[in-house]
Amino acid sequence: MLYNGPFANVDDVSDLINHGERYLPLITPYNAAMHLGHMASYRHALRYAYGKKVLDVGCGVGYGSHFLAFFGAVDVTGMDIDPQVIDYASRNYNHPALHFVLSYKDKPFPFEDQTFDFIFCSQVIENLEDPLLFLKEIRRVLKIGGFCLITSPNKELFSPDPYLTPNKYHINEMSYSELSGLGKRVFSQVKVAGIPQNCLVQHADKIVTVKANEEINPEDFSMRSENVSVCENLLMFAHTRPNGKFDPTLPVSHNQAAECLLPMFWDSSVNRWIILGSYPKNIVTPGVKVENKIAYGAVKAPFVSPYNNLYRVDIALLNAGEFNIDVTLREDSPEGQVLFHAEVTRTGRKLSLLFPPFQGAANKTYWIELQAHCEFLDKIINRKILPHFELKNGTLPLWTFHQELRVGTP
Repeated sequence: MLYNGPFANVDDVSDLINHGERYLPLITPYNAAMHLGHMASYRHALRYAYGKKVLDVGCGVGYGSHFLAFFGAVDVTGMDIDPQVIDYASRNYNHPALHFVLSYKDKPFPFEDQTFDFIFCSQVIENLEDPLLFLKEIRRVLKIGGFCLITSPNKELFSPDPYLTPNKYHINEMSYSELSGLGKRVFSQVKVAGIPQNCLVQHADKIVTVKANEEINPEDFSMRSENVSVCENLLMFAHTRPNGKFDPTLPVSHNQAAECLLPMFWDSSVNRWIILGSYPKNIVTPGVKVENKIAYGAVKAPFVSPYNNLYRVDIALLNAGEFNIDVTLREDSPEGQVLFHAEVTRTGRKLSLLFPPFQGAANKTYWIELQAHCEFLDKIINRKILPHFELKNGTLPLWTFHQELRVGTP
């Protein structure tokens, strides 16, 4: 099966993604460990970024910086050393409180002293040759009375034997005590929390592998302050004052954004942060038992919506084919009420269906019918030119999207 997750309508982003450990949500195949891990860190940063002037160091393609701005930081600067990602972020993640700045490796940050109230940095420090100098630069641009949140993988779990599981990008992974000790050399007060994640498998030979998407539990991405040394992701809070407090500023009305453990994405087609619904695995409709097979040109299959406000469905094609596709979405049964009908132009090997939200969609069964828009003879003579669909146990692998993330105004 070739389908690994939802894809964005982008023809060629190979130059952007084939560098380092970069992850582009809704473009590269869905990676639960990476996406849930990064968003878990940003969720906790949001608790302290609300109402603040924020610097996001190593912002990558910008989705996390946008998350902080969208949910209430008054000013967010996303900073990265790669001009390609700064260009991408500026074009794809727009918000009046957000802008992106290019920095340069081994050079001072392009800001005056004491510029920011809160600084966030996720999964960067382990890539640096001089992490101490890096922390000093963060301290320089942080206002007196402010603090930072820096996340990094736990060396004892990610690389128990770095010779067996090498990561050429992680040249300075740290353990709990090493990260805490480094922070105390620069900041007046340091505390370290952790996110269990539980996405790694340590084998008897000390080789470490990452679990498959369907084996990863979003509930494991909650922050905790106890037994931090056994957490895969470490979060260091560092304050400019010895008695400073790490007080959250997020109002109750915005708690949902900070507490949501499900996969969250920015969907520019609706200008909303939304939830990917079919993770961790596609829901198999009870009573449907069909052998795996490929359908050529046409397919009819059920799926269950796990949440309300279903507004989008993405479907992968094993072969894109040469024809547009007629799509019919029905309620309850193959003969049920038609909720959506359209002729859809595929983008590569993906169909993305966008429709008005179905508010009462949670746990409801829908039937989707896909039919290549072509002549009858085309279906008979040459299968190669038809779209190819894969059925798995009678279910068409697809991903559901939901406008469930509704955050009020304080």
